[in-house]
Amino acid sequence: MVRLIIERTIDPLLQDIQNNFINKIEQLKSNHGLRANQLEELEVVGPALAMLKLRICDPAMGSGYSLVSLVDYLADNILEATARVENYVAKIDNDIIYQSPLAKRIKTLREQIFNKAKINSWQIQPEQLNDRLLVRRIIIKRVIYGVDINPMAVELSKISLWLHTFTVGVPLSFLDHHLCCGNSLFGEWVNLVEKELANSNFGLFINRYIQQAMQTAMTVQRIEDLPDIDIGEIKDSRQFFGQVQEGTIPLRNILNLRQALRWVGVDSLTSKKPLFPFEIFLMVPSAIY
Repeated sequence: MVRLIIERTIDPLLQDIQNNFINKIEQLKSNHGLRANQLEELEVVGPALAMLKLRICDPAMGSGYSLVSLVDYLADNILEATARVENYVAKIDNDIIYQSPLAKRIKTLREQIFNKAKINSWQIQPEQLNDRLLVRRIIIKRVIYGVDINPMAVELSKISLWLHTFTVGVPLSFLDHHLCCGNSLFGEWVNLVEKELANSNFGLFINRYIQQAMQTAMTVQRIEDLPDIDIGEIKDSRQFFGQVQEGTIPLRNILNLRQALRWVGVDSLTSKKPLFPFEIFLMVPSAIY
């Protein structure tokens, strides 16, 4: 059943990515043929990196079984797409050698791990760092997300993914930024609350906090880019995530307040219904910390 769900939901996305790459090749071929100096244009739409840009969430992840299956499914498809594309380009012109940017990244990551092992006198065999294992490690840090209302389930999911992607010579990946405890059935859309407050005296407050939250997006990117090959990088990931959490506190509190008011029957944050002194919280920003 899990496999069927993954295939029905993910396959169309993967197929679109591969079609975009083939269409790009055909476009370049129609313009006086494919040339070596056009490889950079192909790398931009390369299917492997495009698949790693997907963001896939299990809103009730339980112990993480579905996420583990998803990691394997994506890893297999990414590696197959990489080989297929390289062969496809070679058939068009044997003189043009296309190498996926992901292949270069895997090679760099493997060299970093081997160098670290050499420094620390650790014994690592080449087969222990195969492409599939390293791709799975990248996937759990960048692609998959999970939410569960049970804190124990969140921890079990982390353990499941850690065991499944265990890599000799490197620490366990930092996953707190993608696996979270929460209730997926309730919440507020930022843009809807922003529109609700746009024409009120409180619009300036939420705009300020939205901008503050958006600035943390680059910090999240830094977390995802860290390969976590040593304890120092794990500490950096944890520190960066702490900055993200701190930077989004005001916005999350406003959204939580909006959700709470909805539960008690207030239709609008700017409502004059004397049910709850919520305007005080919006007029005094320090009160929502």
